[in-house]
Amino acid sequence: LDPTAVHDWVYAGNFVDFLINQQNKKNVVNYGTGAETTNRYIVEVIEKFTHKKANIREEKRLRDFDNHEWVCEDPQLPYDISLIDGLAKCWEYYKKKYEK
Repeated sequence: LDPTAVHDWVYAGNFVDFLINQQNKKNVVNYGTGAETTNRYIVEVIEKFTHKKANIREEKRLRDFDNHEWVCEDPQLPYDISLIDGLAKCWEYYKKKYEK
């Protein structure tokens, strides 16, 4: 994992809702929030939710063709659930599903 790489992380539920609303349209749209979020930040949030240290190995530039920054250039699309709230929802779901 390259901890410094930046992506436009989105909650998958927001993206699915967007796809459903776009299913009969024939235009191309880049979906995103325009917010730059590092992989490191995502790992830190997940570690905070789980109270566990992630077992990852940090690497710089995993593949030669990877861009260091992937962010939506024209984020005009609404989203209902923030990334943090989406991660919290996922954590609660999996915690209930696999908790013994």
